[in-house]
Amino acid sequence: MERYENLKFAVYFNKNNPHITIHKIPSTHKLDPHRGIHKYNQGSWGYFATKREALEFSKYVSKGRELPEMKHCTKCFKESNLQS
Repeated sequence: MERYENLKFAVYFNKNNPHITIHKIPSTHKLDPHRGIHKYNQGSWGYFATKREALEFSKYVSKGRELPEMKHCTKCFKESNLQS
């Protein structure tokens, strides 16, 4: 596993409230569920050094758990900066 200092992306996925969201680390906001209906310990997190790893993990989780495709966090990724 990568050292924590090298982790740049976090992926949150939730089967009960079906969605997958990718966040940047460090984030401009607290990396907690901040929209919609969430219950304590309902979702799970994955942490990655590269965006490519995060995207591959998101696709794997999406297919394996029948979740919709991943979305970028609107607070972490500005509309003009989705490629970062």
